[in-house]
Amino acid sequence: MQVKNQSKKMLSLVIPFRENSVTVLKRLFWSIINQVKVDLKQLEVIIVQDGGNKIDETAFKQCFPQLDQEWFYHKDVLGPGPSRSQGLQKAQGKYVMFCDADDQLHTITSLYNMCRAAKIHPDADILMAKYMNEQFDSEGQGELVEWSYNFGAVYPHWFNLNFLRSHRIDFHHALHSYYEDTFFCGIATRVAKNIIFTDEVVYTHRFNPYSLIHKELKKRQALFLEEYCRENYYWFQVARQRFPQKIRNDLNNFIITLYYMYTNYRLDSFKIDSQISYWTHKIKDHNSGDWHGWTPMIQQQANDRHTDDAIGVSSQGLKMFIEKFMTE
Repeated sequence: MQVKNQSKKMLSLVIPFRENSVTVLKRLFWSIINQVKVDLKQLEVIIVQDGGNKIDETAFKQCFPQLDQEWFYHKDVLGPGPSRSQGLQKAQGKYVMFCDADDQLHTITSLYNMCRAAKIHPDADILMAKYMNEQFDSEGQGELVEWSYNFGAVYPHWFNLNFLRSHRIDFHHALHSYYEDTFFCGIATRVAKNIIFTDEVVYTHRFNPYSLIHKELKKRQALFLEEYCRENYYWFQVARQRFPQKIRNDLNNFIITLYYMYTNYRLDSFKIDSQISYWTHKIKDHNSGDWHGWTPMIQQQANDRHTDDAIGVSSQGLKMFIEKFMTE
């Protein structure tokens, strides 16, 4: 693949944006222009408005004249995946960073800290940082909790643009939300030869009451199950081309994780079971040469898992689960 000629920009900030007002963007933009020890002329900010009434960005540009801004518009809502893809296509910086419109850079030295890491490690494919997550404690009070390295979220990292383009890494066109960044990060981190982990907290992920994780519990869990299966269906299509030697282990991890999610959620729904069965059978049929059903080895892998949804859940139902969802 021919790599697009780069400008002298250090960083492209790509921001998907689904609102009819620019107000939500202001906190993020203030956090950018307040950065110290960096030349703001080395940044380009790419905003992709995803549906809604098209905004005249002229006044907003005048409020933040320090920043080189490019605005793009989708008439129909496509989701953050296609929006990020469009921004990625337009990007010209050496690195690209993805931000949510309602988030912000964590401190006034966030970009400086990443620039410093980039100078120390100029051959890095990915610079991976830490971030703060705004959430509620057990008493319903807001708090910021530090998260270390998140391999399933795009925003705390810098991706080398030449690396992404040379390996044709993009957001999958069929994954619009929920797991679209998990898919992207999964491909990127597996293909990358040089990932640098910084100790800095550079990003603050703000509480969004409209996101999937804040929907009613059962609805959220049902969507997670279906979207997890959908994402893995496309994952195995790409994996067969990029790293076929790892498909068998990935299939085991997929079905074990799905088993623990399903058992933990206890949704007991014919509709959900039908949706899961649809995707699991497609995955099995497209990977029949690497899928061998229940084996003592996959059972032992399930027995050894004691984190996330596996906490407090017995592994003994795995064989029956596989027979239900991965067998004709």
